[in-house]
Amino acid sequence: LVYSTYLGGTADEEGFSIAVDAAGSAYVAGLTTSVDFPTTAGAVRTTLSGLQDGFVAKIADSGPPAALSLAPTTATIQVNTQHCITATVRDAAANPVRSVTVRFSVTGAHSTSGALNTDANGQATFCYATTQAGNDSIAAFADTNNDGAQNSGEPGGTATATWVSGPPATLTLAPKDAAAPVNTQRCITATVKDGYGNPVTGAAVLFTVSGSVAATGSVATDTSGQAPFCYMGPSQAGSDSIAAFADTNHSGAQDVGEPGDTATTTWAVPGAPATFTLVPSAASTPVNTQHCVTATVKDAFGSAVAGVTVQFAVSGSVATAGSGVTDANGQAQFCYIGPSQPGTDTIAAFADANNSGAQDTGEPGDTATTAWAVPGTPAALTLAPSTATNPLATQHCVTATVTDTFGSTVAGVTVQFVVSGSVALAGSAATDASGQAPFCYMGPSQAGSDTIAAFADTNGNGLQDSGEPGGTATKTWVVQ
Repeated sequence: LVYSTYLGGTADEEGFSIAVDAAGSAYVAGLTTSVDFPTTAGAVRTTLSGLQDGFVAKIADSGPPAALSLAPTTATIQVNTQHCITATVRDAAANPVRSVTVRFSVTGAHSTSGALNTDANGQATFCYATTQAGNDSIAAFADTNNDGAQNSGEPGGTATATWVSGPPATLTLAPKDAAAPVNTQRCITATVKDGYGNPVTGAAVLFTVSGSVAATGSVATDTSGQAPFCYMGPSQAGSDSIAAFADTNHSGAQDVGEPGDTATTTWAVPGAPATFTLVPSAASTPVNTQHCVTATVKDAFGSAVAGVTVQFAVSGSVATAGSGVTDANGQAQFCYIGPSQPGTDTIAAFADANNSGAQDTGEPGDTATTAWAVPGTPAALTLAPSTATNPLATQHCVTATVTDTFGSTVAGVTVQFVVSGSVALAGSAATDASGQAPFCYMGPSQAGSDTIAAFADTNGNGLQDSGEPGGTATKTWVVQ
């Protein structure tokens, strides 16, 4: 039984027919002799006329929606779980109204919507889930005329939902690695997030420092999921390891599933040499000329260190040594004359902080190289174009460009060309003032491809000897 009621006045009524619509409303047709038969505003006739009148009555278990309430009105939910809110629709007499469309809309941190029909209890339950923390406002109304908009007289209600982060899943320390002056404070920040990247508030983070300093501490994360930890450094140079983890169960020990991270601190004395670079690190220089390198000395904090003795030692084509003192920019220059023949040198240098003449532990250093070459000696050969496609039986030309170690073009060098593939051919040409030598040949009558090899025949013997630069190019012959 869904509902039951009485219809009639103080006299007699007789029903002839009844029908029920999809909403469960009953339509009854019959006769009445009652002067007090119940009628509604707007009826064709509201009083008895004669001995009897016919009637048509609509009987429903409730009146039109008059009120809508949402439950719960406020809620706090962990992300990645489902939140459900129930709308209850009632008529003016507080009876539940069934089969009414209730439209829900969520705004705020999330955006979603839905429409559901009320059940026999006048209720419609809407559920949604999210992985993003934040605050939502949930609005709902009884869409009596099903036009999708809340019109005058259509009751509605609002509620709020607060989505909070899940349990700690990641912990990162920043800065991961840092250099700090001795006798100063070092601070590091732990950031704790859940499995969906939301910051976790109120997580206890335990810090442990070992190395030059032994220290511990516990800090709760703020609304940004961050917990800062600071401690004083030692009076002597050294290093620390900082470990931290989210103590989810407050056991004081890192258990399975409790995320953590590590970082390091290097304690240094400001002004003490820590880094050393030589510039240029590699160079090509003409024989019998001067080559100079510059050493730059900095401390652990990137500041230039002045007044430091730098020891230089050259080995290879030239054997020499020397020293210099860094200036206000932390730089010391060393120059020497190269050999008369091509070759290479290695230049080693270090900051001789204790002026012992030897590189001791902690004294930074670097190396550089120099290649000595004779200007005008072929060092590189390039062919252009490196690849090309030509019609059959047409002329194809390539140009060889010869340069020395210093990028200058070399004139008067014989370039040997050899073609293999669809065409077998050889030839030679001397480079002009631009260091270029062109070579042309006719293509085959059949489709195919060629490889063109060329080299700078420095000694004119017709063979590519060691040190004589060369290059290759390819040609494809096609039917057009």
